[in-house]
Amino acid sequence: MANASPATLSCRSRKGELMSKGGKTRWIATLVGVLFLVVCLAGALYLLSHQGRALPDEPLVTLEGETESLLNYRGQPLIVNLWATWCGPCVREMPLLARLDATHDEVTVLLVNHGEATETIERFMHEHQFRLQHLLRDPRGALLQHGGHRGLPVTYFYTAQGRLVATHTGELKPDHLASLLPRIGVDFNPDLL
Repeated sequence: MANASPATLSCRSRKGELMSKGGKTRWIATLVGVLFLVVCLAGALYLLSHQGRALPDEPLVTLEGETESLLNYRGQPLIVNLWATWCGPCVREMPLLARLDATHDEVTVLLVNHGEATETIERFMHEHQFRLQHLLRDPRGALLQHGGHRGLPVTYFYTAQGRLVATHTGELKPDHLASLLPRIGVDFNPDLL
């Protein structure tokens, strides 16, 4: 190196800078890739830990004020939809759930209101003219917490044995039902909706 010209030294030092920058770029790309994999793995583990769970035994309340348990609904596939009157996507999906409830006897569609008063729910049902067979209240918001969710709507799909096989967050559409209902043993007929 002692015999190298200043131009050669300049090229070598620039090449070293470029290699250093390239090395940093590769190192950052590797770190981002590893972090992405860790986040994906954590998400997958979270989902797997919730799938297959049994029905929670959280105390719910009928509109008449009687205590009810989800465990009473074992024996038939069950859809549990968490909703609120102030939730736009909840309101938009409610007609679909009401039609599903009216047309598919092989599944129980249970709508569980998240934390609102009976009067608010009854007024809402009357204003929108929804006819639902199974409507409960969750005054403490225990089901949403149990599932580890923060927003509404959330819909849980349980087998007849009471095992969670799918969860849908956000507004349900007919194509979601078409893919999720067979997983709990329900033959979904979209023509009936």
